[in-house]
Amino acid sequence: MKEYLIKRIYGGVVFALAVFGTTILAVAISGTITTWTTGQVLKSSDLNTTIASLKTAIEGIPNWTKAANGNDAYYTAGNVRISGTGLNPGPSTSAMLEINGGALGLVGGSTTYLQFYSSYASANYRIWRMENGGGTSTLSFTRYNDDGITPSLGTSQFSIAGDTGYVGIGKSNPAYPLQVGTSASNGNGAYVTTGGVWTNGSSKSSKKNIVDLSSKEAIDALVKLEPKIYNYKNDENETYVGFLAEDVPELVATKDRKHLSPMDIVAVTVKVVQEQEKKIDSLKAENKKLRETVETHGRASLRLEDRLRAIENMQMARK
Repeated sequence: MKEYLIKRIYGGVVFALAVFGTTILAVAISGTITTWTTGQVLKSSDLNTTIASLKTAIEGIPNWTKAANGNDAYYTAGNVRISGTGLNPGPSTSAMLEINGGALGLVGGSTTYLQFYSSYASANYRIWRMENGGGTSTLSFTRYNDDGITPSLGTSQFSIAGDTGYVGIGKSNPAYPLQVGTSASNGNGAYVTTGGVWTNGSSKSSKKNIVDLSSKEAIDALVKLEPKIYNYKNDENETYVGFLAEDVPELVATKDRKHLSPMDIVAVTVKVVQEQEKKIDSLKAENKKLRETVETHGRASLRLEDRLRAIENMQMARK
């Protein structure tokens, strides 16, 4: 009878170990787990230690609650993480739901965001962040440094202000319908106004090697510009007037000779017009002098004519 009971107890313990070793949500079992072989003496101390270790493991199982529909389950006692093997789980220990190995994080509170990042051991790239705070909602794409806190470029790479619909490229919290960058390295804050006008960033603080454009350089460039009428290949129903980037003079050409900056051509045109205005003013002044000279000569001529007429009258009287 004793031998029969020992076999039954042994079988039950082995069954319990098999269940807990395969089905308890990857719960780590601390303490000592003793296994027995056929014919081995079952000591009460070993059995008690094993049962205590299993009890601790059971108590450590997350408190999932089955929903009323019988199909769903939910967990409210803490955070949930699904992690791939061999991956550092990253800094988002406060995430309400995190799937690592492609890292999806949803964080509640005053700021809510969705993030994707690689293994935190090398670099942390939070690419997509949707923020919700202060009564507004902003969708932004931001790359972060290894600390997972500081943006690597100091700002969002792309953002949409939820309260206005304004779009920022390299600019957080854009103040215009479309705004690009904050400095000379990423767009100088150029923007589209609410009226639809593109406005370039042109602050002196963002420029260097500033020199005056000479009249000769401007005139030489302007006379070489060849205005064209054309259609774009993907829009043959719309006609445009402009220039071909490959054919413009060097002064207004871009490095790749595939694009043009309207402000370059505007600057050349303004310089030429200014020079023409100077010449016009000079010609006006010269013309004024000529008029005065003509008027002076005219008055002298009249006086001379009067004298000649007087002499003629005197001669006629003597006859």
